[in-house]
Amino acid sequence: MKKVLSIDGGGIRGIAPARILSWLESKTGRPSAQTWDLIVGTSTGGILACGLVHTTDGKTPTYSAAQLLGLYVDHGAEIFHREWYQELALLKVRYGAAGIEGVLKKYYGDTKLSASLTDILVTAFDQSRWEPRFFKSRKARASASDDTPLWYAARATSAAPTYFPNIDGLVDGGVMGATNPSMVALVEARATWPGEDLFLLSIGTGHKDGAVSSSGSSGWGELAYLRSLVDMLLDGPEKVVEREVADSLPPDRYVRIQGTLSGNTPSSAMDDASAGNIQALIAFADQIIAQNQDALQRVVELAK
Repeated sequence: MKKVLSIDGGGIRGIAPARILSWLESKTGRPSAQTWDLIVGTSTGGILACGLVHTTDGKTPTYSAAQLLGLYVDHGAEIFHREWYQELALLKVRYGAAGIEGVLKKYYGDTKLSASLTDILVTAFDQSRWEPRFFKSRKARASASDDTPLWYAARATSAAPTYFPNIDGLVDGGVMGATNPSMVALVEARATWPGEDLFLLSIGTGHKDGAVSSSGSSGWGELAYLRSLVDMLLDGPEKVVEREVADSLPPDRYVRIQGTLSGNTPSSAMDDASAGNIQALIAFADQIIAQNQDALQRVVELAK
């Protein structure tokens, strides 16, 4: 049986899947790259996917999931840092590229997709060609022209419109409905291992509770609603994908781990990297773990 891991997008809320994966690694006694045959991620999930398969010696993973949690805890404010002049740049991206690129290069260096310890797929969308762009280790190993640094793939998949600038015309894979990339993962797994039994674990970053008001028809009201609209476009297809994947796999071959964000603690914002919200997101992840013990224990037993 081939085991597939899918990790949602969600900005700083990537703390949740990082914490959950850290718990799984502690229970299995194995790094994620030795448990999963394919790891697929979008946006912050793509950043995590690149970290889980990163290696410098070709044998052992550079980072545990707990260390990747540190990427958010230690560098979240650096990634989501806004200069004063950006406050005046109406209708442009909220954050510059320097912060996120600096962190990704620090963690991933020049290591390329082809060196991944297990198969990986990271989603993006190519604005110039108006089509999906999938960064695949399998393709990278077959063709040098498809091989790119892991930091570049992570940067492309996390270029959420209005939040970060694109990189070479590439933006967050969530714009094409792959914020939850489980269906992408399932298609890739079936193409890679036709006829093989599959198990899919899909981990979310927190589902928003409640609707966004469209009040405000001019000035800053429109700007606020534009950003809410982007959030809805990135997060909205999640439930559709959940249903499609659930209908495509036997019940014992699919586990979806997700939590509901209600109220203001933690924030549902993708870019709230304040110290208080980071701690709230860690507590939120621990709550998800506690509420999904049966499902997570199934994953642990399967991984062993």
